Amino acid sequence: MSTFRAIVLAIILLGAIPALAGYVAFDPAELPDHAYIPVIIFLEEQADIPGLTLQLDQKEATLWERHQVVVGALKETASRTQKDLLSFLKQAEREGRVESVTPFWLANMVGASVKEELLYDLACRADVYAVYYDREEKLIEPVSFSPPDYSSLSKAQWNLTMIKADSAWAMGYTGEGVLVANLDTGVEADHPSLHDNWRGFDPRYAGHPEWAWRDSLTRTTYPWDSSYHGTHTMGSQCGIDSNTGDTIGVAIGAEWIAASDVDRGGNLDERSGRYIKCLEWLIEPAREQTQPWHVPATVSNSWGHHLSNFPNDPCDERYWEVLDNMAAAGIMVLFSAGNEGSSGLRVPGNRKTTDYNAYAVGAVDINKSAPSWSARGPSPCVEFGPDAITPEVAAPGEDVRSAYAYGGYINLSGTSMACPHVAGWSRSWEP
Repeated sequence: MSTFRAIVLAIILLGAIPALAGYVAFDPAELPDHAYIPVIIFLEEQADIPGLTLQLDQKEATLWERHQVVVGALKETASRTQKDLLSFLKQAEREGRVESVTPFWLANMVGASVKEELLYDLACRADVYAVYYDREEKLIEPVSFSPPDYSSLSKAQWNLTMIKADSAWAMGYTGEGVLVANLDTGVEADHPSLHDNWRGFDPRYAGHPEWAWRDSLTRTTYPWDSSYHGTHTMGSQCGIDSNTGDTIGVAIGAEWIAASDVDRGGNLDERSGRYIKCLEWLIEPAREQTQPWHVPATVSNSWGHHLSNFPNDPCDERYWEVLDNMAAAGIMVLFSAGNEGSSGLRVPGNRKTTDYNAYAVGAVDINKSAPSWSARGPSPCVEFGPDAITPEVAAPGEDVRSAYAYGGYINLSGTSMACPHVAGWSRSWEP
């Protein structure tokens, strides 16, 4: 048993305090040796979004009404309840026990990098529910790469005809008017299949590229890809070459925005929930605006944590409130299931509260069979039974041709290739 756990257990058994107000949801002894530990401090009071959702359902509110009401309630709760905790952290920062304090509103929580000795002080606070380790989001890497067969190209590749995207286009449903997004490694905006439909070129965005592109590490103002992955996944969402008509995406009439923090590294001590800031940005990219045109209909996520990172609790609840709040605000949030086969889904894709809130996407091949590498449930986050069935949907994910670095194309296989197919099937925001 670690010294930390031994001290906490001794205090509880000796009755030095009545009970812990909150708890530390990890063992510091299992972490890399570092001066400061990046954590997410989850507050006890959270906005009553389920209650608000019920009211909005009863009045048949539009998506934009939902967005305004939900975002307003989240910000009000955070502003009203975080003051004491932030004051405590600022004092600890002056004492050298804390770095990089970052308040959030998408769920009522605060990110910080703290000395280990401060963890128990935080957990004892009456306004704190739990202190989580702030793990860096990890890319779901493809299981295979191969060059495409350019001799057999058609307007709609097998993966698009399988889901009948070509039939939808023929009926006039191309995604025109829809804004899609991903949280990935970035997107190569100069790619011929993605250049013309970056939303940042819209006249309404003049002088504000930050409304259509988030790069919190290098602070660029024009989309780029630190890898290749985000370019490929965005290509499957909405890619089409306007010059040649070469079609790789589902929603070929849609426009896109992107956040680029996945697998970007950075200082461990200064992590402070970068992915949460990305999700806050995605729910409100242009917070100065009072119209719905800047809010994406869908967000595709091809990242997640291995279950091996959660030996005691395979369900990391710090994500749940965030994802449910995004869904309540009218945004479809999708996760790749992972490529670990029967070993289980990645976290948070394995989370299961409903069949449609922030669900996971598995992969099928050209024969509509699930490859052995496509992660499958049941979800450990609910009791075993029909409710534990996951992933909730599957889409083409093997040998999918899409955009690649430097204007090229490549076939990739993985659930990261499947997820953007589903994200492409989205709906336009209501006025």
